[in-house]
Amino acid sequence: MGNVRFRWAMITERGLAVQSTCDSLDEWRSVFNEALGRQDGARFALGDLWNMRHVVGDEIIEELRPEKIELHTIQNYAWVAKNWPYGMRDTRISFTHHEILAPLEVEDKIKWIGLIVKHHLTTQDLRDALDDENRLQGDAHVIRAPLNALLKFLEGARLAVDRLPAVPEKEEIVRAIVALDAALRKMADTYMKREKAA
Repeated sequence: MGNVRFRWAMITERGLAVQSTCDSLDEWRSVFNEALGRQDGARFALGDLWNMRHVVGDEIIEELRPEKIELHTIQNYAWVAKNWPYGMRDTRISFTHHEILAPLEVEDKIKWIGLIVKHHLTTQDLRDALDDENRLQGDAHVIRAPLNALLKFLEGARLAVDRLPAVPEKEEIVRAIVALDAALRKMADTYMKREKAA
């Protein structure tokens, strides 16, 4: 469907673009009914309308809301619309894709839009990919905690060794620290090579 212009607003496949204010219930009803009848942009437009209730008044929005649409459904549309400014909404992906990506930061949204379009990801594909990414980030956190503890330990060991007089134990501790350092460097080097190859 194409764009539909009103005196003060326009409904597009991205939602509701408001150019000025309006206090006519009949005009709001026209916009609302047009939004309901659309295949594209309807959910964004309804969400945008809900987000404008502070301008229009809750009573008018409630009066306009058809009984067949639950209040929590419109509020969900509004949450998605609020998290996707009109200019950022991408017509190449579905409203549900937008909904899944809504809580992410702008940079991540842009990244995922590119991946969705490039790889033709369904909404289930997107959910699975985000779950995998979250799991990997969780794995990174699991690794990061003991690594931070190890780094603190090494710093503490270095300070303790510095205070020791030159004794055989000091030499043994220094050799252990050097061996541990070499093992960590080797792990890091292997990881960096794998990352470059990927």
